[in-house]
Amino acid sequence: MANSHIRNRLEGIRQMLMGAHHAGGPLSSASKGNEREAFINGFLAEVLPPQFRFGSGDATDQSGVKSGQLDIVVEYPFVPSLPIVSGKSPRLYLAEGIVAVIEVKSDVGEQWGEVTETAGQLA
Repeated sequence: MANSHIRNRLEGIRQMLMGAHHAGGPLSSASKGNEREAFINGFLAEVLPPQFRFGSGDATDQSGVKSGQLDIVVEYPFVPSLPIVSGKSPRLYLAEGIVAVIEVKSDVGEQWGEVTETAGQLA
């Protein structure tokens, strides 16, 4: 039998994240970045173990190849990543420090080409 306490807590978190998503719906693409920030700071960084850091930005490898914009980056905390001004700005990530990348799309069917393009840039 499922644990009702965990189910209730997860449902509350889902409702909060969906509220942030709903509130950003009519806004510009740039403003919708707040949805991503809510997901990163309000869920990933609070729920997953502290051996990971979360953010967004671009990645580069040792040969200088750059990925382009990455929506959500999961990185190891022992490898540096470089913000512009503060910890909340987009970062330049070293490829060796990236654990995973999460691509955020409002309609994955419509935007699948963008997903595969980003995956190609990461390769």
